[in-house]
Amino acid sequence: MKKKALTVFGILFFSLSLIVSCANQVSSDSSYENSRYGTLKITTSQIQNSRFFDTAQIENAVISVYGSQMEPVYTQSSCKDGKGTFKIENIPVGKNRIVTVQAQKTVGSILSNIDGIVMSAVCDIEPGESNSVSVNWKSTSLGNVVLSLYKLDYDVSSLNLSEVSPLLPDVHALLIDTGKIASDIKNGTKNPSDSYKLSGGIVKFSSDYADSSVSVHVNDVLSQKTSLSSGEQTISGVAPGTWTFYIIKEAVVLYENEVTVQDNQTVDLGEIEFTIPTLGFMHPSSGKFSPVEEESWAQGTWDYGATSDGSTTTFALYSKNAEKVLLEIYNASYGKDSQYDYWLVKDSNDVWRAKISGDLTGAIYAFRLWGPNWKYSSDWKRGGSSAGFVADCDSNGNRFNPNKVVFDPYAREMTHDPSNKDALLHSPSTEKPYNALSTGENYRNYDSGKIAPKGYIITDSTSYGIKPKIPQKDAIIYEAHVRGITKHSSSTNLSTLLSSYS
Repeated sequence: MKKKALTVFGILFFSLSLIVSCANQVSSDSSYENSRYGTLKITTSQIQNSRFFDTAQIENAVISVYGSQMEPVYTQSSCKDGKGTFKIENIPVGKNRIVTVQAQKTVGSILSNIDGIVMSAVCDIEPGESNSVSVNWKSTSLGNVVLSLYKLDYDVSSLNLSEVSPLLPDVHALLIDTGKIASDIKNGTKNPSDSYKLSGGIVKFSSDYADSSVSVHVNDVLSQKTSLSSGEQTISGVAPGTWTFYIIKEAVVLYENEVTVQDNQTVDLGEIEFTIPTLGFMHPSSGKFSPVEEESWAQGTWDYGATSDGSTTTFALYSKNAEKVLLEIYNASYGKDSQYDYWLVKDSNDVWRAKISGDLTGAIYAFRLWGPNWKYSSDWKRGGSSAGFVADCDSNGNRFNPNKVVFDPYAREMTHDPSNKDALLHSPSTEKPYNALSTGENYRNYDSGKIAPKGYIITDSTSYGIKPKIPQKDAIIYEAHVRGITKHSSSTNLSTLLSSYS
């Protein structure tokens, strides 16, 4: 029995030793793995006094990290707070890791002229989460040279960055021939920094349409935007590379085309034809802010006001006498015309409806309406128009006026009140700014779109609690003498309660 007990004890001891040994091995391996990788925080900074360096508007980006003796690391990241901050994990530790940030195409990136733009920087990666780098156009000059060397199978981890900086000419990163610099470094030759400067190219096109509200640009961030004129036009100073040529009207892309520009060469796009969207159709045809399920609008049952379910946003407005209702989405409370617009569809209960793609929480919206006293006319334009006018008020009391933007009575929050002094600065009537909100013979054609209060789309999940289940026999109604209770020293008033608010 004693021998058997010793045998069992020996087996248990061996098993315990094996478990401890394995645990130590796992702990050791984990520590080893942690020492091999790092996490990098990336900020896309805005450098003041340079319109080319505004990169903090990036919302979505593809982040890539390259380096010697490592496989490239990729991730797609969003930055919805508009501060241009991203994070990428599991980067192998090492020197001179190249970080690239490519802005993805969104409505915001197109309008800010940065969609598809790639910026870069170089940094060392240490174990842990203490690594950070700022990516901007200044860092891109160096980053692009090191990336070009990496693509030439050069061991960039052994590169002395202080030897590269003197070769960089003092121009924008996109006007530096980084490929030539990289080739010279690999071959052991050096040339004056000015020899690596690029001049840029030209994009030429022609159009038979002129519109000062239509902007034309190439998304290289260097070339200037211009308004659309009839005849031949050129965009000069375009950075060498492959870009997108855009024609945009009030945040709606009318035309786009890929162009490859060579240094000191001209790309001729020839005559460009496109369709100008009419009122009610100034919106994207797909993606966020595009109309969805239009065939179901007339049978919709969604709530009044603007409501988002996370993927779409619905609108419902009651008006029995309206003959035409235009939904407008704004990107500013005042000072600007609407960014997008949509014709609402009337159902059998006199409710006007629309369903738009995307969670539009935080967006600003309002309506314009036509009715019996102001008929819809295709000649009506924003900015003040009398087209379709019949009467300021007809015999049935209708007072429709499409020049007057109206807010949603079911809006949960307003942008401002009508007396907001900053909003009134944008009134078409500088003498009496309130007149833009008025109607009648002298004021009916003033367009209030740039100053009128509008609604915010609010997603509110606040619980109102559960209705108390108190039997009627136990319910107590407290009756108070209004003057007596409000004259008491413990009472207060609304002005006092709201005194700390603007």
